[in-house]
Amino acid sequence: MVLEGLNKDQWASFVDYRLDSKIKEFECGRKVSRGEIWIATHKHANGEFVNDKAREIGEKIKAYESIWDLQLEDCSLTGSG
Repeated sequence: MVLEGLNKDQWASFVDYRLDSKIKEFECGRKVSRGEIWIATHKHANGEFVNDKAREIGEKIKAYESIWDLQLEDCSLTGSG
């Protein structure tokens, strides 16, 4: 799908730019995970997932990343890793 008034090359360049991890890092002020990008690209503008399968996968990604974040936090607190 291409927005009206744009050709396919312009749209492809815009999408590539928006999905670039360095752009996301700049906009968020921190590194952005692949999981966050996956989730963002599988949601509508209103924040709802595009379908039930995307919601299921997105919830698994969130759960995995929260466990990972806790492990990283634990490692930084104990000085091990």
